Amino acid sequence: MSDQLVQLPVGNDLEKFFGAWSTEADSAAEFDRRVESTGLFRSYAEVPGYYLAARIHRQPKSARIDRILFPTPKLRDAGWSTPIGVELKRSGERVGAAVSQAIDYTYAAFEVAGTFVHLELIFLWPLEKQGYAIKSVMTQNGIGEVFETRSDLLVFNSEYSLIRCKRDGSVETRPHVAARKVGSR
Repeated sequence: MSDQLVQLPVGNDLEKFFGAWSTEADSAAEFDRRVESTGLFRSYAEVPGYYLAARIHRQPKSARIDRILFPTPKLRDAGWSTPIGVELKRSGERVGAAVSQAIDYTYAAFEVAGTFVHLELIFLWPLEKQGYAIKSVMTQNGIGEVFETRSDLLVFNSEYSLIRCKRDGSVETRPHVAARKVGSR
């Protein structure tokens, strides 16, 4: 057994939003282009919402999520049937505040076409797969990442890759099981 100390990454670029989008508008435009090209989602932008419970010692604000994506028949046929939220950020931002914002959104209902929707999953774009403590907090609160790979145009990732929108037009889905426990663990 080695006595060498293993240096874990601290404050590295993993905990920042990736890409070359200097504004949130540029990042959003690229995300929207990708989503539209898949044909898997009906996208709603800048969706207003209401918090379901007051958060003590927080500023009273209304909720507004960047995107809500509803599955089209093609995605439902592939096994995914629930809407998802996406919060969009510009490249280079640190992830902490966005994770906190996304957690807040899991305690909100959003109004889409006259109907209120509660989102079980909120994804952050453009965010590489996270690790360590931040990943555990994200997964247990229903927060995931959206990123690309060589073979995937978009990967919606939580405890594992839940939706993989392949560059060849195909899609793979897996059921979401994390973040469903309540009470003492």
